[in-house]
Amino acid sequence: PYDMEGKAEVLGKIARRQGLALAQTAYVGDNINDIQAMEAAGVAVAFEPKAPEVAAAADHVIRDDLRKLLSVL
Repeated sequence: PYDMEGKAEVLGKIARRQGLALAQTAYVGDNINDIQAMEAAGVAVAFEPKAPEVAAAADHVIRDDLRKLLSVL
């Protein structure tokens, strides 16, 4: 139930439950089914993106070492 646009929907639900605006969220994805959630999040990170569209939708692209995410957040 949380694929494609459902990922953005659940991101919004989680943010509201935590008392956050979507602008205060971060999302990490790697494939086209993550793009809508990446566009909804305040910070979008593509980790080892599997399609150029994913990298284009991201604010940051990380390859090889997910620990690099720490410097983004």
